[in-house]
Amino acid sequence: MFIFVAVAMASCGDDDKDEPDLPDASFLYGTWKYSSSGENAYQYNTIELSHDGSFNAQVQGKRMYQQPTEYILIGKWTYKNGKLSIKSSAYTGDSFFGRFEFDYDIFYDDHINKLIVSESVDVSYNTPIRLSGQYIRVN
Repeated sequence: MFIFVAVAMASCGDDDKDEPDLPDASFLYGTWKYSSSGENAYQYNTIELSHDGSFNAQVQGKRMYQQPTEYILIGKWTYKNGKLSIKSSAYTGDSFFGRFEFDYDIFYDDHINKLIVSESVDVSYNTPIRLSGQYIRVN
């Protein structure tokens, strides 16, 4: 009888360790919008973070003396320790533009319902695709 109890207890001990300890990212699910306009430039972003880890974004911008640009990003996202990581392919119209990996620090302020996204590392000013900003959930 004692042997049966010891075997039964050993088999139930670490069942929880099979599940990864991932932070809850449900506050990120949905579609978010950002817009910024200034004297010399503007940018409009829409990002969608799905519960299955898929990522879609539309980035539109214009800088002084340049043609407006529009990019569509399609890829995957993950969230861990306050960091949003995105791996995506970017397209302009029907043309492939490039593959990008972004890491952002994020903070959600539920009092004002804003998602604050900032670059974890310094991104070159010449990078046409930037997702930093204060986003508002649209759904």
